[in-house]
Amino acid sequence: MKMRKILVVDDKEEGRYLLCALLQGFGYEVETASQGAEALELALEAPPDLIIADILMPVMDGFTLCRHWKKDQRLRPIPFIFYTATYTDERDREFALSLGAEKFIVKPEAPAVFMAVVRETLEQVGSSAPVHIPPGESFLPGPAWPQEREAGSLKQYNEVLIRKLEAKMEQLERARSELERDIAARERVEAERARLATAMEHVAEGIVISDVNWIIQYVNSGLERITGYDRSELSGRHNAVLVKDSEESPGESVLEALGRVGVWSGRMLARKKNGALFHAEVTISSVRDASEAIVNYVSVIRDVTHEVNLEKSLRQAEKMECIGTLAGGIAHDFNNILMAIMGYAEIALALPSENQALKNSLGQIFAAGLRAKELVRQILTFSRRSEQERRPVQLALIVSEAMKLLRASLPSTIEIRREVSRDAAHAVILSDPTQIHQVVMNLGVNAAHAMRDKGGVLSLGLRKVQVEASTMAEHPDLRPGPYVCLEVGDTGRGIDAGILDRIFDPYFTTKEVGEGTGLGLSVAQNIVRASGGTIEVESRPGHGTIFHIWFPGLEEDSAPAVEALERLPSGNERILFVDDEKPLTELGRATLESLGYTVRTELSSPDAFKIFHADPRAFDLVITDMTMPHITGIELAAKIREVRPDIPIILCTGFSEDRVVKDYCKKANCQIVTKPYSIASLAKAVRQALDQR
Repeated sequence: MKMRKILVVDDKEEGRYLLCALLQGFGYEVETASQGAEALELALEAPPDLIIADILMPVMDGFTLCRHWKKDQRLRPIPFIFYTATYTDERDREFALSLGAEKFIVKPEAPAVFMAVVRETLEQVGSSAPVHIPPGESFLPGPAWPQEREAGSLKQYNEVLIRKLEAKMEQLERARSELERDIAARERVEAERARLATAMEHVAEGIVISDVNWIIQYVNSGLERITGYDRSELSGRHNAVLVKDSEESPGESVLEALGRVGVWSGRMLARKKNGALFHAEVTISSVRDASEAIVNYVSVIRDVTHEVNLEKSLRQAEKMECIGTLAGGIAHDFNNILMAIMGYAEIALALPSENQALKNSLGQIFAAGLRAKELVRQILTFSRRSEQERRPVQLALIVSEAMKLLRASLPSTIEIRREVSRDAAHAVILSDPTQIHQVVMNLGVNAAHAMRDKGGVLSLGLRKVQVEASTMAEHPDLRPGPYVCLEVGDTGRGIDAGILDRIFDPYFTTKEVGEGTGLGLSVAQNIVRASGGTIEVESRPGHGTIFHIWFPGLEEDSAPAVEALERLPSGNERILFVDDEKPLTELGRATLESLGYTVRTELSSPDAFKIFHADPRAFDLVITDMTMPHITGIELAAKIREVRPDIPIILCTGFSEDRVVKDYCKKANCQIVTKPYSIASLAKAVRQALDQR
């Protein structure tokens, strides 16, 4: 007897395994499927004698499978049993039976009961049920088969009929499969298009699709965000509307690259709807059809204004660093020369003399030395070798003081206006007040110089500003937070666009020879940056210039009071003065002896240590230069302190910001005197060091 075959359909592997084991144990052949569509395919290929199916399955569930099963002419006679754990109430059973299922079994069921239902179903329905032919449908040409035909001929008729039926079913199945494949292919294409459209709408970059004549056909939401245009405003327009220099077609280099390699990349100035320009990084690709003819251009646009501004700042910083290193290298030697010039001039001025012409000449020498000292200080500030003594200061007070000095030095044809907002009247920043004063004076003098021919208005404004993250692209050097903005403007001739990017370069100037060194703006920029701020400029020829200086704001507090000047101190202590340049040791001796001190000078740091080591109690104070051959000032100070820890020491240096010197002096409790120093500054330092013993 032929073994009966049962098709088991369940998406759970363990469910299929248990039914297979049970049915095979009772002598049935078992075939399995994990979902309805797979079961239909297997059954149409080799029909089973019985199907047992779950309800909840992926792709095609049990109810859908039963509906297809009972509609198929070949499968309809084959009994259908539902075996499911999703049964909730009688409506599920009724719906399953209404679809044509023979039995509805709820999991779990005892194996004996389950197998009894299987046997009963197979016996009642059988595996050789006749094929049902719908009324009026004939599969053979000609009249109906006469009833009086012999039984053998009728059997032959049934066989032919079945073959015709099977052939038509196969034809219908092939047509159905081809239709399903076509539908699936179209659905995949539509899904891919939908995913592409969704992706294009969500990318940050702007996307423009143009035809071969550069007429815009599509823009994404990214381009709307970047340019401010609505896509309806751009559709049908030439893409030149987005370019700064509106031309009828892209440049020859762009067209050549698109024709040769199909892609062009580069940067250009683009225009927003409101007319504002922005730096755009653009990639244009050509789209070709099957015949390799160009049918579209696709442009991807990214706003890189922030990156361009950062690159400019980086290049400027690198340039300033290189020139600063070079400029700072000469400061030490120049300070020593100035020290001798100014020192001897100051001593000579203090000597009694009735020769007024000589006094005037010495005064001019000393004044020139002061100007040279200021120039060196600017060089050191520019090269970041001069550290700011930063403290909380009220910026409005510095502006007021600078205005007084400017008013006294400027012609009456220049009007000075002060505009300080109420909230900025007591605004506090963290900076060196002397250097901020230098910035204000420098910008004020430059503004006055721009108006010296026809006069005008010099304005100094102060306001508090809150920088937001949304405005960072406009101020790439700033971080979000509160700022105090100082604005120095003039109504002068303005600055040409061709040199606007160079005005902060060191030694660059438009003034005549003898009118300036070209360090002013570069020094001002370094001072502002060292305070954590930035300086920006707006100017147009014929419309004046305005500088915006941004300082990080602090909580308001009163500025420190200005210290009163003290009288020139003197004394009678014994001092060891060490410097490797003879003019400076002689100047030091003359200066200190004029104040009443006993001085021993040495040009060699090793010799100085030998003298001190021979008699440590012979001196009350040691003054040593920092930069010397063989043994530096710090090394000499350390060796002297090993011999006598309580001896006061003063280090003289041309680099007051030298971190090594500052750290050592703080640790070792030493004084620092910056070259070139005056008699008053040296006298004060000496007295302070001696009195702290």
